[in-house]
Amino acid sequence: MRTDVEGESGQMPPRTGVYVAQDDPHATLQFCWTGSSDGRLGQAITFNNWGLKALSAVGRGGLWGDRDGLMRLVSDAFKRGEMTDREGFFDGDENDPEYAWAILAGQAFTQRPCKWYFVEMIDGAYDDEADSAEPEAVTATHRPNVPAGQPCPEAGWWFTPALTGSRRWFKAGEIMPALGGDFGNTFWQRSPDQSAPQP
Repeated sequence: MRTDVEGESGQMPPRTGVYVAQDDPHATLQFCWTGSSDGRLGQAITFNNWGLKALSAVGRGGLWGDRDGLMRLVSDAFKRGEMTDREGFFDGDENDPEYAWAILAGQAFTQRPCKWYFVEMIDGAYDDEADSAEPEAVTATHRPNVPAGQPCPEAGWWFTPALTGSRRWFKAGEIMPALGGDFGNTFWQRSPDQSAPQP
């Protein structure tokens, strides 16, 4: 981390590369570039109160793997009336470990402006763990996010964390739309709930 190379949300970065939030260890990293207003530093995407409660309840290792722990958190929040939005999901899904984590994921983040430090790559240092993974094991369990502007790889229900209530049906080959805004590029994820009929 280069504390002598700083940037600020909404401004052009001093160098092209990856930036880390100065004051929030939970904020996502950003890749920004010089030479185009599209490359300027965005707001920090970080946990809101629900995200921090989930982190406290299951720990970093349990995000997003401890589905039972996250289900207990979400289910209890619905019972107490602290959480009411299940947009894109059915009544009772908050009590199912297969869906509760996704309900929480749609409500666990916020954005805010911040200052950033440049992260410099160290020659010869990289994580080669992914190189040793079995390709079949990765592709069998992981559906990639689909960026806006790309065709939908599989018909079904999709949503984007960039917008609450964004769940909608896409046909295979249909171009995934960009939503714009300060969130950054729009990425679509296949909804865990595919039980609703096609519209």
